Amino acid sequence: MRDLDKTDCELLRMLLDDGRASYETLAEAVDLSAPAAGDRIDRLRELGIIEQFSANIDRSRLRDAVQLAVT
Repeated sequence: MRDLDKTDCELLRMLLDDGRASYETLAEAVDLSAPAAGDRIDRLRELGIIEQFSANIDRSRLRDAVQLAVT
């Protein structure tokens, strides 16, 4: 496995802060094109470094009447 470089680490840090950040936003921050940033993120997923993108839900902010099923 190839070592992570500074750009990979910065992309990971940014995704930890905002997992919904667009490739364009990520790319701009690390001086890449959006497709190049997407390719790096795909590679990080293939290597198992990024396992999943998920949503953390604060259930206390949901109304009692709202039922939510997350799988």
